[in-house]
Amino acid sequence: MPSALLGVVLDDDTVPNVCNYTLARAMGVSIVPPVLRAAPGLAATGAAPVAGNFAMGRATGALLQFDVVAGNGGASVRATHSNVGASDVGAEAWLHFLSTHWARGLAEVADPYVALGRAHAPTP
Repeated sequence: MPSALLGVVLDDDTVPNVCNYTLARAMGVSIVPPVLRAAPGLAATGAAPVAGNFAMGRATGALLQFDVVAGNGGASVRATHSNVGASDVGAEAWLHFLSTHWARGLAEVADPYVALGRAHAPTP
């Protein structure tokens, strides 16, 4: 089983969150804390970094939730389906996942917000 990192943009206007959570449940992956919004049927992993939690320790499988990214000038803007992939936190998440896999043979999921010293949006 290969490693997998899924990403969910809260309130995604292109791929509904329910679709991503359904895929995560089908794959058997869990959400890496902080859990910004509960997803029925998905458990949380332990605190990041997470590695070897999937396929009997031979792979890494996790889901990250994204709420804000850095906009022009560095101010936080709402994460969207269109901006998360090229954002600071999106790049940090997937590049860390891939680089640890290439370096160690086992991917690791870290909290990209912590790595970049960024904060999530305040909860309403």
